[in-house]
Amino acid sequence: MANSNRSWHDDRTGNIEGKMTDSKNAEPGSNKNAGGFFLAMGCILGVVVGSLLGQPSMGFIGGLLAGGLVAVAIWYFDRKNNG
Repeated sequence: MANSNRSWHDDRTGNIEGKMTDSKNAEPGSNKNAGGFFLAMGCILGVVVGSLLGQPSMGFIGGLLAGGLVAVAIWYFDRKNNG
């Protein structure tokens, strides 16, 4: 059995602080913007609009595509601007 005094979520130094939300210690060139909000809202708004038109499934797919395009555009331009 490996080192049993470490928890499963510890890194090699035992430090678990600031792993996911600490943007001050982000690696150079890492993407800082996320498009997940647009992906989620595209799905939700697509279902709402699709329901009004009698096609909630098609609305979901359209919203997913639209939100996905915005998310990919944010990722691409953020990656391009960060080097």
